[in-house]
Amino acid sequence: MNRKTMRKLPMMLMCAAALAATNPAMPAYAKKKTQVTRSATSDTERMRDAASSVQKAFDKKSLTDLAKLCEYPVTVFYNDGQTVEYKNQNEFKKLGEDVIFSAKMREYIGATNTAKLKIEKNGPTVMGDEFGLTLRKRNGKWRVNYFYVDSAYSSDLSDPAKVAETIQKTLYYKDLETLSQLCDYPLDIFFEDDSYKEVKSAAELKNLGEDRVCTGGLIDAVDQADPSNLPTLGENGLKIGGAKGVDMYKIGNSWKIRAIYQ
Repeated sequence: MNRKTMRKLPMMLMCAAALAATNPAMPAYAKKKTQVTRSATSDTERMRDAASSVQKAFDKKSLTDLAKLCEYPVTVFYNDGQTVEYKNQNEFKKLGEDVIFSAKMREYIGATNTAKLKIEKNGPTVMGDEFGLTLRKRNGKWRVNYFYVDSAYSSDLSDPAKVAETIQKTLYYKDLETLSQLCDYPLDIFFEDDSYKEVKSAAELKNLGEDRVCTGGLIDAVDQADPSNLPTLGENGLKIGGAKGVDMYKIGNSWKIRAIYQ
């Protein structure tokens, strides 16, 4: 190093020190904070990707696809208060489409904006509202761990005669809770005062009250029907009663009430 350079070195060091003071190096804690933020962001993205996959399975009504997105045992909460655990994919798929992919479940899951879902600190991520499901992280992957369905666990809705008998008993005892689970929504009700109402949900039906829905004339007409020999309605329908009565239709593998005539 020549003398000219040596004379300039103190000035160069002073400039370097001033520059360092103006632009300090990023402290270690700031780097860690940035890494944590990036990790949280990527985890949120993985959760939203899982939620989108769930929506696609509901769109396709594919129990096979949905079963792959569940954590086992997976728990199903039924609308009649029953809670059942399914230990593996095979058990889960035996539920059938009607329980998981009901109109109400598809409505709630489809309405979920996955882009706005957030990871909750003190609980799972929820898709849906009154009915739906929850996602939680397990072993680094986001999986469905709970379903909240609008179906009743104890109902065997595949046999029309048994369904008709259940409807007869339900109306006789004015059991709106059970009746609401036997209906497909929207439900048409033609009241005895000649008014009409389209009922959009089980909750709306129950809010009408048992006396408004389960009238004496309706109960008598339905009670006189022979469940083993019901008149047909088109290709997939059966009538319980006559001018006063209930129309039910086969939806998937289940028979559900579509219209009530008082």
